Amino acid sequence: MTAPIFNNRLLRALGPGPSDKLVPMLTKVTLGLRDVIETRGEPVKHVYFPENGVISVVAQAGDKSTEAGLAGNEGMTGAQLLLGDPMSPNGCMVQLAGDGYRMKADDFVSFTRQHQDFREYLLKYLQTFLIQSSQTSLAMRASLEQRLARWLLMIHDRASGPRLELTHEFLGLMLATRRAGVTVALHELEGKALLKATRGVVTITDRPGLEELAGPYYGIAESEYRRIMQVAATGHNSEPNKQDIHSNAEAARLDGAA
Repeated sequence: MTAPIFNNRLLRALGPGPSDKLVPMLTKVTLGLRDVIETRGEPVKHVYFPENGVISVVAQAGDKSTEAGLAGNEGMTGAQLLLGDPMSPNGCMVQLAGDGYRMKADDFVSFTRQHQDFREYLLKYLQTFLIQSSQTSLAMRASLEQRLARWLLMIHDRASGPRLELTHEFLGLMLATRRAGVTVALHELEGKALLKATRGVVTITDRPGLEELAGPYYGIAESEYRRIMQVAATGHNSEPNKQDIHSNAEAARLDGAA
């Protein structure tokens, strides 16, 4: 079986030999909006590698929930399997529809045990996800407008264009705030000509302006992803420059930064 040309950057990093062995274990799937990928406290059944679209990792406590991190074509779900834990500590759901590849958890564990180089590469990805999650925690100190700007930038990094199909209700869930607050914040950003918001759709019109508004809350996790994954791929360390920390509209796009 000829290996497909992967859009997911983790799968793309596989060499021809391991890739040929992995392909039969992968199933191409559609990621529908709000599809539940993992349920907190239950075993991980499948690992997902998004080709496009975005999956949110949602921390939950009782009836409270908030986004702890997200993954698009730069990442995967179920990375805790690499650490030997089959249980999901959080929920996962699709926040931006798309498609990707699905792999049975048992097959994933077996494959990564047999291919240590790939396992080490995925562990580096897990490191970058933890950095992203820590930056998300830090962003809770920011204003709602700044948090919204950061979150829209992160979604835009992983989307195929500036048009994002997002409802106010879902934005409120991801930002741990009321829907009414999201509506007000969107109107503020729209008033600054940073975006256009219609029913169920947000279109980014001024990405540099969003970056300026997000300030220090956007850019560090993205810079660290590029640095760590480049080191993992090449084996050579390199220091990020100042432009990496506060990237411009093109450099910030994850898929174009490899």
